Amino acid sequence: LRARYLIACERIPEAMALIRSCINHPDISKDLYFHQALFTCLYMSPLEDQLFQEVLTDCKSGIEIICNTEKEGKTTLALQLCESFLVPQLQNGDMYCIWDLIFIWSKLQLKSNPSKQVFVDQCYQLLRIATNVRVIFPFMKVIKDEV
Repeated sequence: LRARYLIACERIPEAMALIRSCINHPDISKDLYFHQALFTCLYMSPLEDQLFQEVLTDCKSGIEIICNTEKEGKTTLALQLCESFLVPQLQNGDMYCIWDLIFIWSKLQLKSNPSKQVFVDQCYQLLRIATNVRVIFPFMKVIKDEV
């Protein structure tokens, strides 16, 4: 509750210190809320680029955090979180969870900007950083379904 209060009051440095302490605790760190709260703090902080550096390694947990964030009505944050998981996957050529990430990303992208042309352009930009040619198939599917 204290972490939520600090985030709501926009006392981000204090919230981040508390959340990092909780994440470092062996029992509490298993609760995804604290990871989600950390991403929220990073998003609200002036150093948003840290978000991409401090991403969780487990994609399944990341997908759960993204979905929880979107359920809270934070579409922009959810989109940025999704991209923070998706971009490294594309750069590394890793296909683990890629279908789920691309599907979620496409829904969030269209929700934040319903323009079909912007959507196709964003897909193209992500495809340009992909190192695995097989990633084209999930992108083709979402483009076909959405456009």
